[in-house]
Amino acid sequence: MWVTTSPWQSGEFICYDLNKVFKDVDFSKEISEKALIIEKDSLFLSNDYSKVVKYRNRVKEIKSAISNNEKIEADVINSFLNINPNNYYTYRLIGDYYMEVEKNKNKAREMYNICLLCAIPQLGEREYITKMANEND
Repeated sequence: MWVTTSPWQSGEFICYDLNKVFKDVDFSKEISEKALIIEKDSLFLSNDYSKVVKYRNRVKEIKSAISNNEKIEADVINSFLNINPNNYYTYRLIGDYYMEVEKNKNKAREMYNICLLCAIPQLGEREYITKMANEND
């Protein structure tokens, strides 16, 4: 079994032989299989990791704005859309922001409709987004 390490499961993959772990449980010794470690993806960490961090920080910022009914600058929204334009959640969150904070149903509907063009991993999410896209039709 391999277990990923930080940051956010982007580090190396450490291997554990579960047969050995459960046969000889001596945690005073190293229990991983050092020869089977899979190295971290340095290309991802050098190219994309900063985008992941920025995206997650923007998610927190936008969720906070929604929770506190606070307006955010258009450049924050545009920056967020540009960081991860292929992820449904980007458009869902911006749609929620426009619906809840800005009370701009047309912009919210536009975001939800773009969202519906993306891969959405859960049926409940798709149903919510479809409902919101059709709000007040």
